[in-house]
Amino acid sequence: MRARVLFSIAAVAPFVLACGGGPGGGSAAPAALAFDVAAERTVSYAQSDTAVISVDAGGQMIDIQALSESVMDMTFTPSERGVQVSATWRELDATVSNPMGPAERVTADDVEGPVVFNMDRRGAANLVSTPTYRGSAGNMLSSSEVVHGFFPRLPGTPPTPGMTWTDTIAYEADEVAGPLTARTVMTYTVAGDTVVDGRTLLKVELYGSDTRTQEGVTSGMAFVQTTDGTLSGHFLWDLEQGMLHSQLTYADFTGTMDVDAVPFPLDVAMRAVSHVSPAGS
Repeated sequence: MRARVLFSIAAVAPFVLACGGGPGGGSAAPAALAFDVAAERTVSYAQSDTAVISVDAGGQMIDIQALSESVMDMTFTPSERGVQVSATWRELDATVSNPMGPAERVTADDVEGPVVFNMDRRGAANLVSTPTYRGSAGNMLSSSEVVHGFFPRLPGTPPTPGMTWTDTIAYEADEVAGPLTARTVMTYTVAGDTVVDGRTLLKVELYGSDTRTQEGVTSGMAFVQTTDGTLSGHFLWDLEQGMLHSQLTYADFTGTMDVDAVPFPLDVAMRAVSHVSPAGS
């Protein structure tokens, strides 16, 4: 369902930043609000993420800042189910900084290979293979979030003014940072047409709730983190091309983190903004 900031808080430092793209193709009028890929095509997207994570360590507030700028090339190949997607970070500069230690930085050199997944025309997807992550990249990037969190879930029918639909995205993933369980319930509403660079696009507003639990080990300490909160924003859809044009998402989360070396749970909060737009070749 994309249009949401992707993240994970693991014992104060690690933060998940994921990038993604959108499919392409054409369909006859009236065009359905669905992915339409008639032939292999590569689409590139730029993504900018910013987030502030606040941790209450027994009355001492620790603020973690996460920034990411990236470009991802996504190749869409028609398949029996709908489309197979191969997503590669062409450019990436992600940094997480906190007062407890040195900043962590990840670039495209820290990722070898694409995220590959299958997806149907309404956006439901399953992971096929993951890249090789080096250094901190396994904690700061998430293959499962690219697969399940980037694209919106679509109705598969022609849109009408004020049309709404609700979808649930639930999955379990074995991330590098540890096992992750996530459940998102999103409601989408067709807001109408808008014009960008002379092209008419469909604007769809979104609002939803997200709950997730992640377990793992960081800096030699086991942790269990549970968060929930809201996602809001919108995406622009190109009905003629049958693909995502751009999206803007806000995330507001709170939760707790239990660390085996700390005798009490740590309260955590996060606010983040993610913006995805078309990128040049």
